[in-house]
Amino acid sequence: MSKHRQWLWREIDRWIGHGIVSTEQAERIRGLYPAQVAGASWGMIALAGLGAVIIGLGVILLFAYNWDAIPRGVKLFLVIGACVGAHALGIARERKIGAVDGPTEIFCLLGTMFFGAGIWLIAQIYHIDEHYPNGFLFWGLGALAMAWALRSVPQGLVAVATIAIWCGTEVFDFRSPNQLAFVLVAFGTIPLAWSKRSAVLMAAAVAGTFLVTIFNAGHWGGFAIGMRVSLALAVLLVGLARLLEGRDDAERIRAVLRVLGGGVFLVLVYMLTFEGSARELVRDYWRGEDRTWAHVYHAVSALSALAAWAVLGWRSRRPGGPVVSVDAWLVPLVLVFVSSIQWTEPEAARSLVAPVMNLMAFLLAGSWMVQGCRNADLGRTVGGSLLLSALVFARFFDLFDSLAVRGLVFVVLGLVLVAEGVLYRRARRSAGVERRVA
Repeated sequence: MSKHRQWLWREIDRWIGHGIVSTEQAERIRGLYPAQVAGASWGMIALAGLGAVIIGLGVILLFAYNWDAIPRGVKLFLVIGACVGAHALGIARERKIGAVDGPTEIFCLLGTMFFGAGIWLIAQIYHIDEHYPNGFLFWGLGALAMAWALRSVPQGLVAVATIAIWCGTEVFDFRSPNQLAFVLVAFGTIPLAWSKRSAVLMAAAVAGTFLVTIFNAGHWGGFAIGMRVSLALAVLLVGLARLLEGRDDAERIRAVLRVLGGGVFLVLVYMLTFEGSARELVRDYWRGEDRTWAHVYHAVSALSALAAWAVLGWRSRRPGGPVVSVDAWLVPLVLVFVSSIQWTEPEAARSLVAPVMNLMAFLLAGSWMVQGCRNADLGRTVGGSLLLSALVFARFFDLFDSLAVRGLVFVVLGLVLVAEGVLYRRARRSAGVERRVA
């Protein structure tokens, strides 16, 4: 029983004792909050799973110590037997209790680790000289299959990690980008994370999708395309998070999308306020080798992000739809500017990017600070303050030579933050008074 439910049960007993509610009414109240079946403890799964993996590695090392003395057939039997045996224990446990619990996850996770190790051990036994990234691909496919068979979050995490490694080794070691990695991560793990409403797997799946997309796009278009695609994906995540507002069943997923998308968006905007990054954004955009795939990645990601915001705008116009503040539309506006700057003359583009991005960043910081103080929203207040402080500190080194001017800028910034703190405190007090009155 959760701590909140335990507290409620104790309070109900007190109400009965004081004659506030009858026993029948108390039972009806308890019926509104049925006890949930306790799921597998993430702490137990994490620690025990880590222990299982270490045990598996230790067993492998023990065999490796005498590996040359072991006959080839025995080696093959040990490799396959370890993998099948671990999975068999997990499946037997699942069938016995009719559910996937902690021990089931641990046994099957150990089996997946043995499967991955077995790929390279079998290659070594039979001296198979194969393209080594394929080992990560087959390992990831096995983990992905187990993730869907058991509807397992840990297996999904292994699948994301191994497929992302496969894509990275193909791109960086062999200069061979592939679209299959994106399909496997985006369409293989994100739907599972959504169906499980798992914030952990969703965070890993979104991060993995980001990585494989940037690996491929960056190969075809370098920094310029990588930056544009990253920005488009961040704007898409922020838009999707806003579309999920009001969905109680997806609150944790929405938080993941908002944090990941908003975090990447702020980092990229901040980077583009500097002349060096701004120049790299437009450097040799149309030159060099064929960049068809680079432009495909850019176009698909940007159009997807703008489509999400278009749907959000359409819903916000309907009665009872989500409320989207004016400052929120700066997010897709930044994407439109960065995506369209390629059509400008290179020299004009280089001179435009940094000033415009500085203006956008200051507008975002100011609007968040105002909205945060007005609505007693701590997240917006802190986010706007941090962004403004980062911008001022950066400009401290770029724009001002006089120590007197630098000191004055810091005094002004400090006064702004103090005033913001006072206004935020007043807003919190007003909100508290309104709640007590209500």
